[in-house]
Amino acid sequence: MSARLRPLRDADVDRVLALNEEHVAVLSPLDRARLTQLRGWAQRFDVVVLEEPDEDEQVVGFVVVVGPGSAYDSAKYRWFDAAYDEFLYLDRIVLDARVHRRGLGTIVYDEVEGDAVSHGRLCLEVDTDPPNAASLAFHASRGFTEVARLGGPGTEVSLQVKQLA
Repeated sequence: MSARLRPLRDADVDRVLALNEEHVAVLSPLDRARLTQLRGWAQRFDVVVLEEPDEDEQVVGFVVVVGPGSAYDSAKYRWFDAAYDEFLYLDRIVLDARVHRRGLGTIVYDEVEGDAVSHGRLCLEVDTDPPNAASLAFHASRGFTEVARLGGPGTEVSLQVKQLA
């Protein structure tokens, strides 16, 4: 199995919306209008594609990354934008459940972190109430550290940063 990231194409929009809806319990809702806004605010909006021999590529995920100074209206993003002059903010990464535990998250993070090196840090948030233990462990293993918490009971998140050389 070979996987790579490529920029979102108009033909991918329905699949991205479906993937977001499958994971909406841990994401912000996304409709066509909001996707168009997010696409405009993002520094990169990529899909994750699988390439199998003798088969068409298959979209199995997506990732949205926002840079500093964007008009993005997320309170979490705004916190990072006020705290840092240079950063990339990983807004969301979604992978089809059928491809979990196959190393695709590592492929995405390796590429996004590589892109973030010139900005000095990659920022994101992880749910703490309700807790997302798997995500907290994954991000800790990649060198992310908590810098703040936002929200309250039932909506609290850990704001995390990975410093990059």
